[in-house]
Amino acid sequence: MIAGQSAGIPAKPQPTDFSKQPTISLEAAVELPIADSNALSGVKTLSPLQGARQTIRSPRKSKLDRKMIAAVASELFARDPDRVELPAAKFGEATTNNYRKGYAQANPNVNVKDLVIHHQAEQQLLKRLPNFLSEKKINSVENLRGIPKDLNDILHLVILRGENDEFYAKYPNPTERQILDHSEMMDKKYGHHFVPPVGKYR
Repeated sequence: MIAGQSAGIPAKPQPTDFSKQPTISLEAAVELPIADSNALSGVKTLSPLQGARQTIRSPRKSKLDRKMIAAVASELFARDPDRVELPAAKFGEATTNNYRKGYAQANPNVNVKDLVIHHQAEQQLLKRLPNFLSEKKINSVENLRGIPKDLNDILHLVILRGENDEFYAKYPNPTERQILDHSEMMDKKYGHHFVPPVGKYR
């Protein structure tokens, strides 16, 4: 019992002396390790205001970030399209809708197991433009490109994805000619990364 305190009355909690609490300088704070942003993806946190669970979204899920990454990667991967000679883009008629098999038959010297087969005019266009596109056109060898698996994440899923997204934003309902012109431009810019390569650089 503290002197002068009546029996049975609890002692009042002593105020915290914040001047004695550990502190950290601004300089030291700058040197603290920064958490990997990818590690934060999908992490649940409790909102102090709402008392609800919230999700911290990773920057890699941001459309703006993906667009910026695609733009930078495109500059690194693209060649000068004005210096590339190639035949005009066109659709053919596939003999099979198993496009990997068709691609392998048309390119017997290529190991298809090492490739991701890309449709220059994407398969989703079949649903968007059924009036003039067909599976035979989309799956024709003329519309297929082989992408090395070690380039798939950046060339296929970032660069070409970004190029196609920009194309659809500009042409929500493109004509067949606009689709082929876009395919031709993709060949001019990135055809040297395809297997076999597309276009002659002069």
